[in-house]
Amino acid sequence: HTQRKKKLNPNQVEIIKMSTEEKTYKFRFTGTEKSDHTKYIIEITDVKTNKTWKKKDRYSKMRLMHTNLGREIKTKSAPEFPPKKWFGNMEDKFVVKREQLLQNYYGAVGGIPELVKTKVFQEWIVANKIQTKEDEEKPKETKEV
Repeated sequence: HTQRKKKLNPNQVEIIKMSTEEKTYKFRFTGTEKSDHTKYIIEITDVKTNKTWKKKDRYSKMRLMHTNLGREIKTKSAPEFPPKKWFGNMEDKFVVKREQLLQNYYGAVGGIPELVKTKVFQEWIVANKIQTKEDEEKPKETKEV
């Protein structure tokens, strides 16, 4: 339930801590990747275990998660999701603004325990993980024959 705000800039948006009864997460939007669409890169840290991973996600997938949250909890407690934009949604200025709005959204969701605990949100946190250097450096388990 604690929020630490940093000055917003295009490459590193404010850090938000999200709490559940069992876990606390920190989310940091660290940039974007563009091709025919934009993927937002999000660094997630489980504060309890100190494990950090990154994920990439499209706006449309995050919007779907928001819609499914509403269906799962069947109340009006979910905050407003950043609006869809049909034209100009790949412009740098817009992408930075949307990244800030998404960060604000996750900050608001983090303040609502009934949302953070949902299966939809918990599955979203681990979906689309990016393999990190730590993952690559871990020795692979081998079975002796």
